[in-house]
Amino acid sequence: TQQKQEEFMEAVEQELVRVGEWYKDKVTALEARVRQLDDEEGLEGEAALSGSAGAEVVSALHLEAVRLTEFVILNVEALRKIVKKMDKQCGTSYQKVFVEKSLKQSPLATKASDQPFNGERARACRRALEELVSPERIQELRSQAMESGGVGLSTKHWSLTRTLVSICCALMAFAMSQN
Repeated sequence: TQQKQEEFMEAVEQELVRVGEWYKDKVTALEARVRQLDDEEGLEGEAALSGSAGAEVVSALHLEAVRLTEFVILNVEALRKIVKKMDKQCGTSYQKVFVEKSLKQSPLATKASDQPFNGERARACRRALEELVSPERIQELRSQAMESGGVGLSTKHWSLTRTLVSICCALMAFAMSQN
């Protein structure tokens, strides 16, 4: 029924708000830590970052930036596909409006029209971190991100969260289709 479809869309919108706020909080904190590290690097030089403690900090922040970028891409795609599936199952056409009015207005979006859901704020943090280290270190950071599950489907707790969100939304869609 139309009421159930609207309730479902409201639940998807609430999930978008929750995910968007979580991302905004995490990326804002990451930006602050990167700025702080950048300020410290200016005072102490690259020698401080090449030490084991400095290298571990840069590595951890870089991995977090990669994972936050991934988080945006995967959650946007999941929410879009959930609405697309509902449209297909129920014969509705909510997807275009959802993308234009909700996703593009959320903290997950950027102002870039060609790629509005690329995790630009987290990518900017990653680029800023890479400016602080040598080209060799950049390659090491990228390799570490891939090895630790930071690229592609992560094996860390964020992947579990994404999976649970997807399962909950799928269950909601199934329940709607049964009524």
